[in-house]
Amino acid sequence: MKLLENSSFEAINSQLTVETGDAHIIGRIESYSCKMAGDDKHMFKQFCQEGQPHVLEALSPPQTTGISPSRVLTPVCLGLLQVVNAVNCSLFSAVREDFRALKPHLWDAVDEEICLSECDIYSYNPDLDSDPFGEEGSLWSFNYFFYNKRLKRIVFFTCRSISGSTYPRSESGNELDMDLGEDDKEGSMDAYDKESSNIEEDRACSTALLFGAGGSSVPQLLPHSTACGKQLVLLGCRYPPAAAKEEETQLTSARRLWALLRAGVQATVEKMKKEELKAAQLTHGLQHLRHLSFPQPVRRVAYNSSASLFVVLDAESQLHLHKEDGWFSHSTQAPEPIAGLLYATQVNKYVAWDQGSLQVLGPDFEVLSKVLAPHGIRCCHYDPEINQVVTAGAGSLSIWAFRYGFRQLQCQATVQQGLSPRDTFSRLALDTGIPQTCFAACGTGVAVFNLSQGELLTFQRDLHNRAITDIAYCEAGGCVVTASRDTTIKVWDKKWLIQTIFVGHTGPVTAVTIYPQGPFILSASQDGTIRTWNLQTIDQVDEVQVAEVVEQLQTHPEGGYVVSLSGSSVDLWKVNQLYSLHTRLGAAVTRLCTVDLSAVGSFPVRVACACQDSTVRLVAAHTGRILSTLLLDRPCQAVEVAYCLPKETLFVLLELGQLLRVNTAVNPMSVKKIVVPWSESARPRCLLLYSHLVDPEKAYAQWREILEQKGDKKSWTHLPLKLQDKNRYLPVLGQEDGSLCVLQWFTGRVQHQVKAHGSERVTALAAYPHDSCIISAGGDRTVKVWRIFPYIDECLTLLLSFSCQHPVLHMCLLGSTLGTAIQDPETATYSIVQYDLLAQSCQEHGPEDDPLDEITGLCCCPTLKLFASASRDGSVKVWNAQNQLLRHLKLNTIPESLAFGNECGDLLLGVEQHLHCIHHSKYLPRLYLTKVRTELGPSAGGRAARAGQGPVTGTHEPGCSGIPATGPYSVHVCPD
Repeated sequence: MKLLENSSFEAINSQLTVETGDAHIIGRIESYSCKMAGDDKHMFKQFCQEGQPHVLEALSPPQTTGISPSRVLTPVCLGLLQVVNAVNCSLFSAVREDFRALKPHLWDAVDEEICLSECDIYSYNPDLDSDPFGEEGSLWSFNYFFYNKRLKRIVFFTCRSISGSTYPRSESGNELDMDLGEDDKEGSMDAYDKESSNIEEDRACSTALLFGAGGSSVPQLLPHSTACGKQLVLLGCRYPPAAAKEEETQLTSARRLWALLRAGVQATVEKMKKEELKAAQLTHGLQHLRHLSFPQPVRRVAYNSSASLFVVLDAESQLHLHKEDGWFSHSTQAPEPIAGLLYATQVNKYVAWDQGSLQVLGPDFEVLSKVLAPHGIRCCHYDPEINQVVTAGAGSLSIWAFRYGFRQLQCQATVQQGLSPRDTFSRLALDTGIPQTCFAACGTGVAVFNLSQGELLTFQRDLHNRAITDIAYCEAGGCVVTASRDTTIKVWDKKWLIQTIFVGHTGPVTAVTIYPQGPFILSASQDGTIRTWNLQTIDQVDEVQVAEVVEQLQTHPEGGYVVSLSGSSVDLWKVNQLYSLHTRLGAAVTRLCTVDLSAVGSFPVRVACACQDSTVRLVAAHTGRILSTLLLDRPCQAVEVAYCLPKETLFVLLELGQLLRVNTAVNPMSVKKIVVPWSESARPRCLLLYSHLVDPEKAYAQWREILEQKGDKKSWTHLPLKLQDKNRYLPVLGQEDGSLCVLQWFTGRVQHQVKAHGSERVTALAAYPHDSCIISAGGDRTVKVWRIFPYIDECLTLLLSFSCQHPVLHMCLLGSTLGTAIQDPETATYSIVQYDLLAQSCQEHGPEDDPLDEITGLCCCPTLKLFASASRDGSVKVWNAQNQLLRHLKLNTIPESLAFGNECGDLLLGVEQHLHCIHHSKYLPRLYLTKVRTELGPSAGGRAARAGQGPVTGTHEPGCSGIPATGPYSVHVCPD
């Protein structure tokens, strides 16, 4: 046989060798001539006539396995179209759109070379041991021979796919080489050439054995073709081949199946990783869980917290039971016709009612008792605090208690005094405080009852212009919420004075209920919306569109569910609580500064919070306990804070440019020094504390000593150079005139000053202690990197400078990657841009991922290599080190500040006048969660636990008279 040159095939071969990321595709088409002449033809005939097939054994590997043919192969009747489709499907699934352009050229070239309509097609299926391409990671392969008897020509078409995770190097499209084994990797190139030669001989052996050593007129399988350990299958053959398949041993089968499983698992894991790292949006608030439809109108939904079941009662007294996720469990008929149903959590019983009676039902809805209600029942409510049932009808309210082993209800009291038969109550709400109070809606008014005394306290009438449709009581605010058909929601205090009126619905409000977490309320209206209102900020924070008008809203705090009833359908909602309360501060947090030195010693993690109430609070990051508080003279505000944990010292930059050095080892904090700007142009705008920590043990010992002494004391003894503390802490100020100032620690005098950004103000500062650098950004739209020498006076030298398109407001460093928050309100530009300081390159992303409003915070987590940004558009976004958006956290409020609380990725943010926390399990992709649990699990947990053990024992905040004022923007100064 002779290899024929074909330029079309060579061009196609170069396109059949590609890398798709998950796999490597290696394909090749070759053409051979079967014509023989002279001595070759005469020698082949002589071999056949003498019957000496053992001569051909030279073409076969030695028979050392002892495997025998199991059966004679039978022809598989497949046509040309099926083979073409199989090849097209395999290649299209591997390279996708790239194969569309290649497909017509490929088959045109093959048809031109071999004339497909006249071909017999053979499939070559080797076993694992003898397959030259059976290396680890092989996903699939095919080998086809197209034989044209008239042209005496063979076209060999082979292709295979290898998993990218196990493919060690790229392969050439012009050579059919294979991966080297471990032994071959240590050998010389001669061994590689020898192995490649063996592959070519093995391929030629397969071709020769299939079609004979010469050009016989009929395709044949020679007797020793199975000696090579290969299986030959004739496709669309007119004459069945006489060949047999070798039996796989158990070890061979196990290897093959294990390789297939391993490759499949690796490919699946890679796909899951890619899917997890795609940008995902997580929303805080109401999330739709499931929509349930029923044949009859729905009257009531009860939630069984013990069995985690929703029980839906329809108009035909049919009970439909659904699991927590909304999936159907089963249905049953109520023992008797009932109008309503509720679940008593304290006794694990159901209470059903109609207009004239109450029933106690067991867990399986069997009737345990039935009692008549002589005054009628229009609405019913269960009080879990006192384990009682309250019912109301026309002109009366009754209180029922469980008796006889919680199997029967007995009327404790009935209130009718002060009511008329025209006073028909439609909704009830309970105050679980002491004394127990019940609020009953009637027309446009509300009646208030004392349940402990069984008496009417007051009847407030004409609270709305139109009828009240629903009522709720908020324990967090101690207020009553009423909804009316006049499209308003009113909030009342205990004296029935209006606190707030929520206006926003464009139709009658049909239902209102209390949000499961936080001071929020939910309302539904005929305008087709469910809205969430914040009782503290007096604002709407969320809105959800619904397809049908909601008639009832029910909250089930036990499972955090909200149920909405609309005609003959029920919608289940889950409250997704992304952030939770960490520390109660009582004022908006404008700036957060986290100091985490747990990686270099047994230091706790501290968070300094600058608040709008003219205070700065030091908080234990792990527990949220307030350790110490700085009280400023109003209306003085802190705009920047920098905390030095080893020296228990806090630097505070005020609005008018004063810099305070504060002792945090006492509570309340005491101001030790005030640095006043010497001119208006030199007013500081930003603050940075550069920590040169080269001796962590010395720093930790110094910190313990400062805690015992209740402050950092200046040493007046001049020590020799070898005995001096090698740790340095340098306060750096960025000023209005564009200069940088390095200050002395105790005196606050300028140690070194350098002109950094011309006449434009310095907008942001960041520290890069790994390479002893600090970074400044200015209004001249430049970013500069400065080398800092902490042991000399003239300590700043410019290393690098580059420009940016917009002003930089925030900066933070993650290794050599600088994250910047750029914004230009005039052009409504808000974006996160990353710069690689070593490669001096910029990494951006699409504008669809940018925030829509002012960026309020930017921080990074060095352990997880993540950035996080907060914006006034109500979002927190998490980015990786390649500036790819991983998570978009949509909050129902505005985050005023943001910081990472620990190395596990917990986020601290200032919202709603308090410090809140987003736990890392709420937003991190699984790849990062695995890293936290495996690499950071025990050690991180221990450090987080130690972080909560603060040195200050006081847990309460002092009064506001701790620091006497000496001027309009001055504070008391204590001597060192």
